[in-house]
Amino acid sequence: MKIVQIDIQKFILRLLPVDLQKPGNYAYIRAFLQPFVTIHAAFLAYRIDSNGRAKLNGQTQILENLLNRTFPSATNLIKIVNSSLRLDAVYLFNEPELQPEVFVSNIAEGDDELYLVKSTEGTNLYDFIVQVPAAMSALERSQIRSIVSKYKIATKTFEIQII
Repeated sequence: MKIVQIDIQKFILRLLPVDLQKPGNYAYIRAFLQPFVTIHAAFLAYRIDSNGRAKLNGQTQILENLLNRTFPSATNLIKIVNSSLRLDAVYLFNEPELQPEVFVSNIAEGDDELYLVKSTEGTNLYDFIVQVPAAMSALERSQIRSIVSKYKIATKTFEIQII
């Protein structure tokens, strides 16, 4: 951090020759370097912000904390939960594959129900759900969507659910 911190007053005094270190000269050089001081202060603020953003990733807890810090009106009300709807698959095989037989029966026979579905049915469309309070505006929800899209893992999909 010391490499980017510059004390302008010490900088001026060190570079100004002793015979020119008068209040008028010092004030003139400070006024000349004022745009540099402004840019340097903006750079330090940007550096702190970018270092903080570099520490963020798509982990659930980190992302949830980021959302709750970004929207203080909903402190600890924004939750990220995994989608849990999964159907156990039953595979039907051909005889040469030598797999256990699967029997389809009527309800009256008392066996477990067997559902035959397409591969796209019964699976989740989303990998995780971001739960937000109903009091949040549409603008805040769109901001949440952009923040989560920025930090989530590329292959993961999500849905914003109002609770």
